[in-house]
Amino acid sequence: MTAKTEQYHIFFWDTETTGLFQYAHPPAILDLAVVDQQSGDIAQWLINPGGVLISSKAREVHGIDSSMVSGCQNFGQIATKMFDYMRNQAGSATPVLCGFNSHRFDNLVLLAELARYGIDFPTGWLFADLYPHLQQRASRHRGPILLQEQLSTIPNRKLTTIYQALVGRVLDGAHRAAADAIALHAVWKIALAHHPDFELPTINADCARGKRWDELRVRSPPQHPTPAVAHRSPRPSPDIPAEPANPGPSTDGPSPPRASPPPVPDAAPVDRLRGIGPKTRAALEASGVATVGALRE
Repeated sequence: MTAKTEQYHIFFWDTETTGLFQYAHPPAILDLAVVDQQSGDIAQWLINPGGVLISSKAREVHGIDSSMVSGCQNFGQIATKMFDYMRNQAGSATPVLCGFNSHRFDNLVLLAELARYGIDFPTGWLFADLYPHLQQRASRHRGPILLQEQLSTIPNRKLTTIYQALVGRVLDGAHRAAADAIALHAVWKIALAHHPDFELPTINADCARGKRWDELRVRSPPQHPTPAVAHRSPRPSPDIPAEPANPGPSTDGPSPPRASPPPVPDAAPVDRLRGIGPKTRAALEASGVATVGALRE
């Protein structure tokens, strides 16, 4: 997708949530903001999490507590408003939700919240992520890297750090959805000024829904292999006299053959793919580069 094409309409967005993914329990969205790339208009909503508790760590980051959202509408009601706003702003163009590291979190949270309220993501709408293009080195998965010279000396690639390096001031109100979405819009404009031919890669909702979902965000706790236990002979019963240490040769004829002890079981193989989901496991097995069996050795 070309940044300048009229076929697409980009919205920069961000969320603040009740916490992180906890195995099969996705967090709920508390704060949602969308910034129109063309007009710069901002739409922001506080959202009632619908019974999902706000973790203490999340509250320390964004400062949102239950008293601030108890009287707000739930996500099902806000999602309808958000989609209507984006349709009106985009007109006949295709809306694109562009976030910062959103492929690994925000997209998944949004799709999980839509599923919780029985709402479909609009057909044909797309996701994009600016974060991979602001990293230190290129990758065939990320595509072109932007602003390498301008960002060569920063200590990390957090949005607040990138914004301060490019804009020249500290981001006010960081870790609230509106401030972060506005900062991402500012970074985008600077990047586009230096790279006018940059094409922003996009994915659809089906791709976003499966993006490392099984192996990274929603998985069961890893099952550790049970250590092998060496075979031990049963203790003699107190009613049966113990066999002498050196019984000597028998005078009653040849001794019957003694049964060999059972073999000691091999130790369980170390599963180096422990915690990796079925999709990645299947891809490794089909790749021919590294098989599951090889990784277990």
